[in-house]
Amino acid sequence: MGPSSLIQGALPDILYNVPNLFFENIHNLLQTNSDMIFSRMIRIPGLKPLRPSGAMYMMVKFDPEMYGNESDFVEGLIREESLYTFSGSLFNAPNWFRLLLTFPQETTKEACDRIEMFCQRRRRIYNWHK
Repeated sequence: MGPSSLIQGALPDILYNVPNLFFENIHNLLQTNSDMIFSRMIRIPGLKPLRPSGAMYMMVKFDPEMYGNESDFVEGLIREESLYTFSGSLFNAPNWFRLLLTFPQETTKEACDRIEMFCQRRRRIYNWHK
């Protein structure tokens, strides 16, 4: 189902009359969040972020030997950290998760903090069981 005819009629005006500053601000937010998430995720053992090229999200690979299977990992983030991510399997990328880059910087920083704390706890649990 596509947009309503009212929206379709308004789109040209919306797209052509938006100040360039709006697009610059969005671009800056995406770049800043991408840089922040990448630099934070790369420092967490067992996580490998993939820097996006024009996407509004970042994919992060995790080591299931270190953190458990994908559903446990993603569901654990929801249950323990109230952090919702997309499971990589939804995009034919098992053992990955997807983070959106469109949130305010403070929210993105908080999400990174929660992922870091979650991974610290998870590593202890899985290393203890081995």
